[in-house]
Amino acid sequence: MIARARVSAANALRVPLGMAHRTFRDSDGREWEVWDVVPSQWVGPTLDGGWLAFQSGDDRRRLAPLPLYWAAAPEPELRDLLAKAKPVAPRLD
Repeated sequence: MIARARVSAANALRVPLGMAHRTFRDSDGREWEVWDVVPSQWVGPTLDGGWLAFQSGDDRRRLAPLPLYWAAAPEPELRDLLAKAKPVAPRLD
C-alpha cells in the first residue's frame, strides 16, 4: 500500500522514484545533504513508511514520516523540514 502511494505521488509530482539526493544550505549557510530512506523490511510503526535523512558533517537528523513531495520542494521548504527533523545519535561502530 505504501509503495503504491509513493509511486502515485511520484508520478503526480513528476519526481523520480528511487533514492533521491539533494544538497542545500540552512539559514546559517551550513551545507546539508538530504536523501530519502525507504526500508525493505519492517522497522517499526514510526519508520515503516520511510524517512528523510539529513547530514551535515557529524550532525545527522531524521524526519518521519517521509514527505513524498520533498524531492521537488524548494530550498526554503527543505529548511523547514530540517527544522522538524529529530537528531540521530552518533554511530558507535
